[in-house]
Amino acid sequence: MLCAITDKVRSRVRTTDQIFRQGGDEFVILLPDTAITEAMMIADDIRKLVESSAFSRAGEITISCGVSEYKPRETLNAWLERADQAMYLAKQQGRNRVVSSESL
Repeated sequence: MLCAITDKVRSRVRTTDQIFRQGGDEFVILLPDTAITEAMMIADDIRKLVESSAFSRAGEITISCGVSEYKPRETLNAWLERADQAMYLAKQQGRNRVVSSESL
């Protein structure tokens, strides 16, 4: 299942973007030189792509996304923590949505 979803994500991101598995069913997608508004649009495109795809073993799948823009002098852990908090907020708000860390 994770491989099928990753293939869908790869079909939407740019060649300069990088996808990492953070653990379990969580992924990090790095979008270099991308403002938060554009990153939100890309995340929502990915969310819609996954939602509209039929997966033979699991049927309909949805994802929740947390989006965070790197701040100067911020540690990697702090940056990822803000994205993680946004993702959990998306889940709390009903899942299958994209939330920015700017709204925290």
